[in-house]
Amino acid sequence: MQHSPFKPRLLSVSILLSALPLSLSADIIISTPDEPGQILDGVAAPNLTINSTGSINSSGNGVENSVVGTLTGAIFNNGSIIAAGDGVYLSGTSSIDGATTTLTAGVINNGLISASGSAFRLEDGARIEGGISNGTAGTIDGLGGGIVLLDSSISGGLVNSGVITSSVFTPGSGYVIDIQQSSIETVLNNASGSIVGGFLLQDSVMSGDFINDGSLTAASSGGGAFVMRGSSTLTEVQNFGIIRGDTAVVVEAGATLTTLTNRGLLDGSIAAVTVDGAGSSIDLIDNNIGSLISAGSAGSIRAINGGAIAAIENSGVIDGSIDFGAAGGSFTNFFDARVGDINNATQVRNIGGVVGDVVINADSQETLSNYGTMGNVTMNGGAFVSGGGTSGTVQGADLIALLADSSSSIIPEGIDGVVTTTINGDLNFSGTLTLLHVVSTAEAGVVQNPLLRVTGNADVTDTTVSIDLNGGGVFRTGDEFAFISSGGNLTTNDGSLAVQDDSLVVDFVIEQRGRQLYAVVAGSDFSSPVDSALENAGLDGTIGANNISNVSNALNELDDVDNDSELGQALGTLQGVESEEELTRAIASLDPDTVEGSKVGVLAADLAAASTIGNRMLALRDEYGMSGAVAGDPMAVYGFWVQAYDNDTDQDIRDAVDGFDAYTYGIAIGMDMPLSERTSMGVAFSYADTDVEGKVESNDMVIDSYRVALYGSYNADDYYFDSQFAYARNEYDIDRLIDPVLSSDGSELIANSSHEGHQFSVRLRGGYPIATEGNWFITPKVELDYTYLSEDDYREKDVGNLGLTVATQDVEVLIAGVGIKFAYPITTENEITWVPEFGVDYLYDFVGDEVEVDSNFIGVSAGGFITNGASAEKEMYKASFRMRAFGQERFSFSAGVDYIEKDDYTSQSLIATMRYDF
Repeated sequence: MQHSPFKPRLLSVSILLSALPLSLSADIIISTPDEPGQILDGVAAPNLTINSTGSINSSGNGVENSVVGTLTGAIFNNGSIIAAGDGVYLSGTSSIDGATTTLTAGVINNGLISASGSAFRLEDGARIEGGISNGTAGTIDGLGGGIVLLDSSISGGLVNSGVITSSVFTPGSGYVIDIQQSSIETVLNNASGSIVGGFLLQDSVMSGDFINDGSLTAASSGGGAFVMRGSSTLTEVQNFGIIRGDTAVVVEAGATLTTLTNRGLLDGSIAAVTVDGAGSSIDLIDNNIGSLISAGSAGSIRAINGGAIAAIENSGVIDGSIDFGAAGGSFTNFFDARVGDINNATQVRNIGGVVGDVVINADSQETLSNYGTMGNVTMNGGAFVSGGGTSGTVQGADLIALLADSSSSIIPEGIDGVVTTTINGDLNFSGTLTLLHVVSTAEAGVVQNPLLRVTGNADVTDTTVSIDLNGGGVFRTGDEFAFISSGGNLTTNDGSLAVQDDSLVVDFVIEQRGRQLYAVVAGSDFSSPVDSALENAGLDGTIGANNISNVSNALNELDDVDNDSELGQALGTLQGVESEEELTRAIASLDPDTVEGSKVGVLAADLAAASTIGNRMLALRDEYGMSGAVAGDPMAVYGFWVQAYDNDTDQDIRDAVDGFDAYTYGIAIGMDMPLSERTSMGVAFSYADTDVEGKVESNDMVIDSYRVALYGSYNADDYYFDSQFAYARNEYDIDRLIDPVLSSDGSELIANSSHEGHQFSVRLRGGYPIATEGNWFITPKVELDYTYLSEDDYREKDVGNLGLTVATQDVEVLIAGVGIKFAYPITTENEITWVPEFGVDYLYDFVGDEVEVDSNFIGVSAGGFITNGASAEKEMYKASFRMRAFGQERFSFSAGVDYIEKDDYTSQSLIATMRYDF
């Protein structure tokens, strides 16, 4: 610990003065010249004010404390303090009780403080609250230091707008601001401020920032201007002015600085910035636009003897070299910025600026990217990335990546077409050459690609070319682009190179033509990766797999698609998809799979309506040996009737064709009359709403069915015969969900369509009721149903030419069935008759038409494909249960359920009938 050479004498004076009965109970105001040194005794703790006409001229210290404790007050100097010792001296240690000294209201200087010792000296726990402020007219000049803190503190910081100087130091002997084992808040050197003699922070903590808006220079005899040393820590040094010395900024002996921000000039005759010694570090050096870091004899910025600089970002000018040292560090050079050579960097990004030679750290295999101008590059592996940059020779890279995408955030706007990267000199390279963001159009072929121009010889023997299409337009067989041009000899593997790309669809070959290398599209095939994915999934040979293959084959035939259209963008995206499963899923979404649901949905709705009429004819029949009218069944009376019905159909995935759920709700209204004792006829109108939802593709269809039917019955003594002749008009509204990967922004794509269809059906039923002695009625029965279904052609909308024009083939169904029904009428004491009925049927479809749809993408001449529904399961089984209840009143009801099952298919229909006799 250093001590003032005048302290023993001053301490004895303080003891003598404190023994006197005199105390200073009011402020001390000095307005006359050459007053003696002043003692702050702490009894009344006055302010000390030196007016502009006043001065202190002391052979010892100018101002000092005589007691240890709290000094409530401030020092205001507008005149001068001249001392042979220290200008202001505060000591905190008491030999009696070990207390500290605190000046509570700080120091404001607008005059002169000049001392042969230190202008300000605080030691042994002394503390100034409120800080030290040196105004524009203030000068602090100490031959032994301007402001010295030894094991002390200043809260409120230091603000300088005047001059703090000390001009007699020899290099390394001291600093005009010398802070050791102490703490201080923010130090601010304003624009008018000048600090001459350097700044030292040693084994100390600065809780605020060091901000220089004026000038900070080392002593005339040399040394560093701003020095951090030992265990010192600091968040940020901000320079808006000038910091100048042998080295402008020094961080050494284990000190740590988080950020050095330069918006002015850092000037060092040896180096502008030095980080010296193990444990010493700067996390970030940020040199802003318009700022300069000068070059010294050892460069501009350097880390030596184990020091570390984690990162440098430059938007201004760094005149000299940078050496990150053994630890390495990252460097970023922004637009129009300039820097000299860079050594031992772990990562370098030059975004449009100018960089000298670059040598990557021996332990680093990180990326070096150049979008501006750079000297020679020496790497130890890793990637050299460029998008239109120019450099000298490039050595040691494992990968060279060339970009051609002007939308990249690190490539200047306006770069498009052929983006040329230039290497001035020779190139010897045998790693991977990656070509990024290649774009092609149907009209002009390849319109965006990178090109590597080598001014000397280029030897790329054993190089592998990797092409990234990036979903960039549609590539067709024969599309080509040059990607290497040599000013000297061009050496390859017998005129070609190995090539790979990120597309499952597009294949390239490499061709040498003189001093240039070309990438040529050898083929574009959507089918192979799709077929591979289907085979791996165990689906090859299924109808669903064939449908997807049909779409992929159609995509191969497209040759007149505008790149900017929805279909063109989708094709470009599909060519860039890297997963077979993702590619297959996206292509499958182009297939109108809901056609399977359109057939089964309307057939289920028609069956439910027909069952409703069949239930009506059953109610009119004296099937159980009693007349409905005689027995009191109002439903057995001819006239007007209403019946509601419901059907749920579940079609599982079959033959890899997407399944669906269909929900039908309907109502039927009819009128009937007898033609003779055994014959009746009627007419019925029904409306049904059917919602069809895909199980996998999430496609959705709504079908509105309007059906009119003529029906009739013939009831003989031992048998009956029922018939229906019906026509239905079906209105289809379809939403087809297209895989979001095919949209330009990843959003949901829905192809909408509306069309109509027509349905004709004939249904014949016959039965032979047999009554048993136990009051059971057993009815063997047969049926024959024929349906003809057609749909109008339609065109999808809302997705441009990614939509389809669709033509559905007509479908026929011919079903024959046999079955048996059991019934047991029960009449209760209150004359209500209950008739439970249960039946089973075996049905067989003799035609079994599969759904077939012909589709084509809108507005293109090629690209047609066929989609087939799953193979029709011809055998099916039906179970029915009904309960009728009627008495002597006019109103009665009937309800029942039909259940149909076949492989991967179930259907349930609910029927409710209301009858009122007028």
